[in-house]
Amino acid sequence: MNVLEKRVENQVQFWSLLGPFLILLSIAVLLFKVSSHWYFPLSALIGIPLCVKWKIKGMAAALGCLLSFSVVGYLSIDLDEQFWHVGMALAMAFSFIVLTLSLEEVEGLVDKLQLESQSRLDNFLRLEEKLKTMEHTWFVEKESIQGQVISLTNDLTQIQDEKQTFYKLALLSKDELSHFKSEHDKLLQELFYKKQSIAQLNEKLHDSEMHLQEYINTDSASTISKLKQNISNLEEEKELIDSQFQELKKDHEHLLEVFYKSQQNEKEYLKQCEDSQKEIESHQILIKNFHDQYQCLENEKNDIQSHLISVQTQLERTTFLIQQNESFIQIQTHKIQQLEQLLEQRETEIQLHAETKISLQNQLVGEEILKKHGEDLKYKLEQLQTQHDQEKDTLEQQHLFQQNQLRGQLNQLMQEIDDLNSQTLNYQAQGEKIQKIQVQLQLSQELNQELEQDLEELRKKLLTYKQELDESNQHLIEIDLLKQSKLGLEQELGLITEQLKQSQQEVDQLKTVENQLILMTENNQLLEKTVDQLKKEFLELQEKTSSFQLSEQHKNFTEIQFRKMEGLYLQLRKQFQEKSMVLDKTRQELFLTQEKMTSLYKSIEEEQIFDFSENERFLQKDLHILSVEYEKAISDYKDEIDEMSDLISILLKQC
Repeated sequence: MNVLEKRVENQVQFWSLLGPFLILLSIAVLLFKVSSHWYFPLSALIGIPLCVKWKIKGMAAALGCLLSFSVVGYLSIDLDEQFWHVGMALAMAFSFIVLTLSLEEVEGLVDKLQLESQSRLDNFLRLEEKLKTMEHTWFVEKESIQGQVISLTNDLTQIQDEKQTFYKLALLSKDELSHFKSEHDKLLQELFYKKQSIAQLNEKLHDSEMHLQEYINTDSASTISKLKQNISNLEEEKELIDSQFQELKKDHEHLLEVFYKSQQNEKEYLKQCEDSQKEIESHQILIKNFHDQYQCLENEKNDIQSHLISVQTQLERTTFLIQQNESFIQIQTHKIQQLEQLLEQRETEIQLHAETKISLQNQLVGEEILKKHGEDLKYKLEQLQTQHDQEKDTLEQQHLFQQNQLRGQLNQLMQEIDDLNSQTLNYQAQGEKIQKIQVQLQLSQELNQELEQDLEELRKKLLTYKQELDESNQHLIEIDLLKQSKLGLEQELGLITEQLKQSQQEVDQLKTVENQLILMTENNQLLEKTVDQLKKEFLELQEKTSSFQLSEQHKNFTEIQFRKMEGLYLQLRKQFQEKSMVLDKTRQELFLTQEKMTSLYKSIEEEQIFDFSENERFLQKDLHILSVEYEKAISDYKDEIDEMSDLISILLKQC
């Protein structure tokens, strides 16, 4: 660029100084040879402003004027000077031609420079407009992203609050579980004590059976009727207990089926929860990475904005310098016009001096006066030349200074263009990264869709689990009712034991009565000894025979009833033991189901706590919008850089 600028400057200087230099040479040649013809300086004074102002038309007018003057003066010229005057006329004509062509060339170069400056200004204005639009879009995007971030933070706070509430509920559930465990231990202890009491009661029953066997041998018909009533009552109670036991069996089987199903569903749900938690953690990591990339992009945006501000300041400086250059060019053109006017004045003075010279020659004034006047003229011409050279040097120095400034500015612009190209490469690399991230986002979106489908299925399963839990709660209520019925049976057993105790007391009373009867019989025997022994023996034999027959009948009947009572008692005992075992198993199963229910509630609460599917959707949508807008900005930026590079290549070709 520096070489091209030097070439342009040299061309402008050369073409701007060539025409006036030739005219000055021709005038200087006229000074070496004193001529009596005045049309050469007059034609120069007339032709220079014509060529400067009207270019080709002025050149034609100047050439016509020179031809007319040369034709007019050619007739009065001597033969020795005709060829010299023809050569001078041709030199003046060629100098006019060169002056016009050089001025046109200078105007062409100046027009090219103005077009370049205008094109650069237009490009800079376009860049400013695009930068403003980009800033506006970035500002709108930033506001939208800030609003989304605020909404997400609010959602996170809500989720954290819900999480804390769920943790509190979990702690409460743990306390309830510990309370239930303590109650369960108490119930187990009570069952153990009741079993011990039942064993003691069984021993007492065995003892009572032994006493009953003894009592049956000496019991009366009233005790037998009471025993029959008790047996009938026990049979009715046995039937009720059997029906209740069958219902309990059915409920227990149903509860086992529900429990196994709940175990299987719980295992599947736990696996799905683990998978979903892993995927959620991976998505959270991706979201953090996207947030970091977004912050990096914002930092790059701030850097670009600062760079754009610096470019705008440089543009303002360049525009100010261009305006200064234009004003300086106008001043220089004004100075050139002033110099042309001075030249015209000098030419008029020269013409006047020539006229005075001619008049002096015609009047034949002394040679000394003419010599002095010629020396004065030479001194004035030398002063004019020195002034012209000084002005020329100052103009050249100013022009060189401005050229150096423009070169520095152009170098800065080239460096900025290189920086912009490097930034475009960086943006391209970032665009590739963003494309990879978009692919990852698409994969994560697909995974999110699959997870959402799985979550919907899990929710459906949870609804089914809730229904099953409601059914299990109903079964638990039924089991509580069965517990109450068991308590009623235990109370009835207590009543039966009390009745047995009462029967034992009655047996003891009967024994005492028997002893009294034995004593009475002994006394009667002693009193009746005085009666005839034969009668007594006869009566005693009759009584013995009758009592022996009755005792045998009573013994047979009581043995049959005793055997029945033993069978019923053993059956009732076995049923009671089986029911106690079933109740123990049901309590254990209920405890396990309660623990699993609490674990299910905890898993459901954790799923509700760590369910971020909607927030992830919003983040993915926002990231997709940002990536699309970022790609648009990069494409626009690349187009602008391509346009700048095309303009620079065109300018280089023109130079």
